[in-house]
Amino acid sequence: MLYVLYALVYILGTFVGLAFVFRKAGIAPWKALVPVYNIVVWIKMCGKSRWWYLYFLIPAINIFTFLLLIVETAKLFRRNSLWEQTLAVIFPWAYMLWLGCSKKQSFTPASELPKIKNSSAREWAEAIIFALVAAVIIRNNVFEFYNIPSSSMEKSLMTGDYLMVSKISYGPRVNMVPLSLPLMHNVVPLTDGQVESYLRWPSLPYYRFPGLSHIQRYDATVFNYPDGDTVCSAFQSNRSYHDLVRQYGRDRVLSDREHFGKIVVRPMSKKENFIKRTIGLPGETIEIRDRVAHINGSPIEDPVNLQFTYAIRMATDMSAYLQQMASMGGNIMQLEQQKLQADYKFFARNYSVSSDDWNSATYYLYLPLTDSMIALLHQYDNLFSVEVLGATTDSPNTHLVQLAPDYGVAANEMEFQQRDMEIHNAFLQLTSAFKSMGLTETDIAQANQYYTLPLTASEVQRLMSDPAVAQVVPIVSQRGYGSQRLFPHAAGYDWTVDNFGPVLIPAKGMTLDLTLDNLPLYRRAIEVFERNRVEVRNGQIYINGEPTTTYTFKMDYYWLMGDNRHNSADSRYWGFVPEDHISGKATRVIASKDKDCLDGHRFRWSRVFRKASRID
Repeated sequence: MLYVLYALVYILGTFVGLAFVFRKAGIAPWKALVPVYNIVVWIKMCGKSRWWYLYFLIPAINIFTFLLLIVETAKLFRRNSLWEQTLAVIFPWAYMLWLGCSKKQSFTPASELPKIKNSSAREWAEAIIFALVAAVIIRNNVFEFYNIPSSSMEKSLMTGDYLMVSKISYGPRVNMVPLSLPLMHNVVPLTDGQVESYLRWPSLPYYRFPGLSHIQRYDATVFNYPDGDTVCSAFQSNRSYHDLVRQYGRDRVLSDREHFGKIVVRPMSKKENFIKRTIGLPGETIEIRDRVAHINGSPIEDPVNLQFTYAIRMATDMSAYLQQMASMGGNIMQLEQQKLQADYKFFARNYSVSSDDWNSATYYLYLPLTDSMIALLHQYDNLFSVEVLGATTDSPNTHLVQLAPDYGVAANEMEFQQRDMEIHNAFLQLTSAFKSMGLTETDIAQANQYYTLPLTASEVQRLMSDPAVAQVVPIVSQRGYGSQRLFPHAAGYDWTVDNFGPVLIPAKGMTLDLTLDNLPLYRRAIEVFERNRVEVRNGQIYINGEPTTTYTFKMDYYWLMGDNRHNSADSRYWGFVPEDHISGKATRVIASKDKDCLDGHRFRWSRVFRKASRID
């Protein structure tokens, strides 16, 4: 309510003050209070051309034009100092009233004003100040440009796409940290992320002005990373501080600067910007069953370019290729790189695989393991991340298991090599044990002969009939083998990225029965996002010191996921996105640059002006 009152005072107060200015100018004061007509008269009084009428019809430009008219009005009273004109823009309701009521201030018609020659420094200062003011106002309240930095939304939104993000679609959000360097989000450039670009004080409460629409399912939504309230400067948003604390302990994360860097606490609006697709809305129940998203028990339509990951074995795999080529002579390492480069070009040109996704294509190993082998493998969870996939065709009691080495937080080459040696020795110990339990040499030899790549449904169909490919295995993580790396990071939730939930998404005004079983799902929302103190004592839940069995939510929450489902850090990892974290809606692709550029065409003309939220 306070922000609405301020906006009314800023706009209406300015026109009330303009009425007194009109009186001094010999214009009927009532004309300042008639919408639209007051602008026409104001422009004419300031001696501006008819083009200015057009400027007021252009979104964003009209805001800047309004501010310029305030400055031009100050000039009619021969108030030409830069500091005073800046003051007029910040407090126009008071300044216009002062000009109109002060007997010391005399009005001069625009045609009679003497031409003032300002110094070059003054002209540059004015240009820079007004450009920054206009840019900040437009960026905060109308639209902002956003660059897609990763592959989490491919192939719907591509790495290298430049998007227009509308702030008026959902309503402009008040800048909660007003004292910050303009056009910088949270860190100063060229400081390696070590210098923050804002002051934490003063901090304003959250408020959103009315928008053109509400958040809809499938919207490509830009938001502040919910887990980014605290970051380790060594990782920024690449790894969640809270995940690092769960893995390594709070004491080590806080004290070990070499590996984790400086700990930075950020206000909500200065958390990193993410973009994902809105899947679940407030009050709905989200569930994922064998990769298919369900809302309130029913499957929903998938975007056409939705991607899942597949394990792909080439007709001529790496082992066979090296055997063939080694017999002809040649350096094994060079031959391996040639094979990798040739296969990358094959997938990039024929299946639009990005270099980001290719970088992890050879990262995973695949082994057919029984439950007893899987139990043994979990003893090495500190060295390997494990995903248990579907049953193999050879035996219903054997699962294909995806392994990935975990290099932890190695800070230098020596630590990396040491960790690599530990992983290598552990793998030798495991395979030796697996062989005694029935795993064959062929199974072990083929473990690293797969590429792990994301593909759309239509690409998979083409790939399965491609003679260059021998096998395509869908990656579907099975329920019952999950770890606590997914939301809500608690015992009893054995969910995986492909079999997740069900989870009820909180809605504003919704009262939820709280139990010790569901508290892990909602505790962060209640405690962090809605600023309550939550405790559990003797099996009883306390909120702000009072025992309770229910909680009524103060905000709406959303469930967002990337279209590149297996290469996306999203709500499956950090949970709900509160309404106050929503920044805007991605509307159009303005430009698109292909950083991989295999065919020499860096600019993707076909993507220009493409709707960012389309799913077809």
